[in-house]
Amino acid sequence: MQGKVAWDGYRLDALVRTEQGRIRSASLKGALDNGLMGMILSAMEEKGFVPAAVARGGTAASLLNRTSAQSREAAVEAMAQWADGGTKDLHLLFLPEKAFQRAKAASKANPKAQLGALLKPCAGEKAYGLALFRRDDSFAVYIGTVEDVGRSLKLWK
Repeated sequence: MQGKVAWDGYRLDALVRTEQGRIRSASLKGALDNGLMGMILSAMEEKGFVPAAVARGGTAASLLNRTSAQSREAAVEAMAQWADGGTKDLHLLFLPEKAFQRAKAASKANPKAQLGALLKPCAGEKAYGLALFRRDDSFAVYIGTVEDVGRSLKLWK
């Protein structure tokens, strides 16, 4: 299913993927707006979701070596750097706090592991992704499992 939706005065394109009558994943896309980005980040924090990874230009970096608060600060800083003239797309993966802590424990146990391996203990968990696109100053929010969102953000194959 796809179509237009309104959220707090913003017009967004929505896409919902279903599988056997259940929602598998969803995405919202729209024009980039600082106020809307602030609302999205606030909503993530209120729901207890923590940024676990950030990717620029196809290169992903784990935020699992930080506290939840430090990870949120790093995500805001990455967005600010991107807004100040970053030329590549910026992608952020948000996990529920408990899943973030499990992935963080996996990171401590195996610090050289790739991001996909670190997130494996979170398979099936709900996740959010935020992508900022430079080519048209748009954004997308992805909602689904860690695997679906990770693939949407091109954090791993």
